[in-house]
Amino acid sequence: MRLHPSSPLLLPHYTDQEAVIHGCIIPKHTQVFVNVWSILTDPAYLDYPTRFKADRFMNLGIDVWGNDCKKILLGAGRHICLGSNISMRMAGLLVILCMVLTRSCLVD
Repeated sequence: MRLHPSSPLLLPHYTDQEAVIHGCIIPKHTQVFVNVWSILTDPAYLDYPTRFKADRFMNLGIDVWGNDCKKILLGAGRHICLGSNISMRMAGLLVILCMVLTRSCLVD
């Protein structure tokens, strides 16, 4: 999902004020697109972006509201995924369920 997002560009956003990003001036009321694929494969944001590292996002205290590039898959700003909170909770429950089922299979 991180290396091959279903939507490599997020929904369009509009700037409500002039912004400067990496020296480029973005005028007020400009339509911008966030390139998720580029962010998630950039070594400046993630160490070894093409490698699978299961512990990459554990215990980092990352903001899920689109202010941190490590969880940009969930969207950003007002266009953030409505199910992001429940998906984060369900992922933890899924891991616990897998551990319980695996342990019960090993005990039998």
